[in-house]
Amino acid sequence: YTVGETLFRQGDYPGARACFDEARQLDFRDVCAAFYLGEWEFQQGRYAEALPRFAEALQLDPNLAEAHAQRGAALRALGRVPEAITALQEALRLRPTLGEAYTLLGLCHEDRHDAVAAVAAYREATTRLRDDPNPAILLATVLVAGKPAPGS
Repeated sequence: YTVGETLFRQGDYPGARACFDEARQLDFRDVCAAFYLGEWEFQQGRYAEALPRFAEALQLDPNLAEAHAQRGAALRALGRVPEAITALQEALRLRPTLGEAYTLLGLCHEDRHDAVAAVAAYREATTRLRDDPNPAILLATVLVAGKPAPGS
């Protein structure tokens, strides 16, 4: 999957998808391939299709904070904000330094018109993003997350 990850980061999504599919065929227990297949679906704007991929990754490794965070981003994009908040809180419980999850959590709180919780999450995000930039959650996550949730 490392070649797939490199291709993914370079924006070669079709090439990355082929590598992740191959990795899953070779070892269905490959948590990274499952996660990045979810990322691939997410990047394509296929949020509903990304959810089962993230669920597969979490079944293989329930402590994968990034998969919880990306699941939260996909849920938010689908307008399922309460579920997104739960997923993001789990990501932060597992990895309190995951700054991107605080940003997404702040956006979810905005969706729910809870300014106090949103500001608190953004303050934490500012601190965490400075301390722990994490390339596993790509810029597109924040770009998608920055769009208003459907129905908000």
